Amino acid sequence: MKSKLKVLLTMLIVVVFTGALLFSMKKGYFGVLDTSLEIADPYTRGGFEVVGDGYLVDYWGDETEVVLPPTIKTISSKAFQNNQDLISIVIPETVTRIEPEAFMNCKKLQTVQLNANIKDLEYKTFYNCRSLVNINLPNSIKNIGYSAFENCRSLTMVTLPNKLEFVGGRAFKKCSLETLTLPKTLVKAGKKGKDGPFSSSGAKTIIIEEGMKELTANLFIRSDIVEIAIPSSVKKVDDSVFSECTSLKKVDFKKGIETIGKYVFKDCTALEKIILPRTLKKCSSTIIKNCENVTFRVRKNSYAYRFVKKQKFKYKVKK
Repeated sequence: MKSKLKVLLTMLIVVVFTGALLFSMKKGYFGVLDTSLEIADPYTRGGFEVVGDGYLVDYWGDETEVVLPPTIKTISSKAFQNNQDLISIVIPETVTRIEPEAFMNCKKLQTVQLNANIKDLEYKTFYNCRSLVNINLPNSIKNIGYSAFENCRSLTMVTLPNKLEFVGGRAFKKCSLETLTLPKTLVKAGKKGKDGPFSSSGAKTIIIEEGMKELTANLFIRSDIVEIAIPSSVKKVDDSVFSECTSLKKVDFKKGIETIGKYVFKDCTALEKIILPRTLKKCSSTIIKNCENVTFRVRKNSYAYRFVKKQKFKYKVKK
C-alpha cells in the first residue's frame, strides 16, 4: 500500500512541476522563445528565438520571405547574419532597433521593408548584401552608421531620409547608385579618413540641398559624377571631397562659399571648369592636383581672382 502511495505521490509531483514549468516558459520567465508561437522544439516555432521583452536573438528558419511577428522589438546583431536563404523581409512597427551587423552577408537579400519607428541604422547593418535592390529608408532615420550598406553592389537607388543628420564613413561604398540627394539636415558625414560615406558609391548625379553648411572630408571621393553645383548655404568644403572623381568636368560654387580645403579636386583628370564666387575668403594652394585642363572662372578684384593669379592657375574673368 505504501509503495503505491509513493508512486502516486511521485506522479503527482511530476505533473505539478511540469505544469508550473510550462506556465513559466509561456510567460517568458526563463527568456525562451516567442510566446506567440507554440511551445515546442525551437526549430518548429517559425525559427524565431525571442528572449526578454521582444529581443530577437536568432532566426533558424529557411524561409525566403520573412515577416517578423509583432512581438519583436529589437533585432540582435546575429539574428540574420550570413543567412543564405533570405530574399525579402518585412520589419513591423513594433521593431524600434536593429543592432549592428544584423543582416551582414545576407547575399540573396533583395528587398527590405523598414518601419517609421526606426531612428538609426547602425554599422554594417546591411554590409555585403550584394543582391539588395530595394529598401525604403523612412524619414524617421537620423543616423546611418559606418559601412551600413557597403558592398551592396546591386543597390542603384536610395532616397535618403529628409531628417538625416549623420552618415558614417564607407556607408555606401561600392554601391551602384545613380542619383544621390543630400538633405539639408545632414550636418555630419563620416570622419577624417581615407573613405567618406559616398566614396566609390557609383553616384553619377549628386544633388546637394540648399541648407547644408559643410561638405566633410572625402565625402564623394572616387564617385562617377560629371558635374555638380555647390549651393549657397555651403560655407566650407573640406579636404579631398571630390578627389579621384575622374569623370568630373564642371564644378559651380554658388555665392556663399568661404573656405575650400586641400586636394579637393586631386586627380580629377577630366576637370575643365571651376567657378569661384566673390564670397570665397580662403583656399588651399593644393585645391587641384593632376588636373591639367582645368580653367577657373573668377570675378575681377575678388579674393578668388588674386588667388588664381598668385598660384598661376589658368583662369578667365567672369563679366
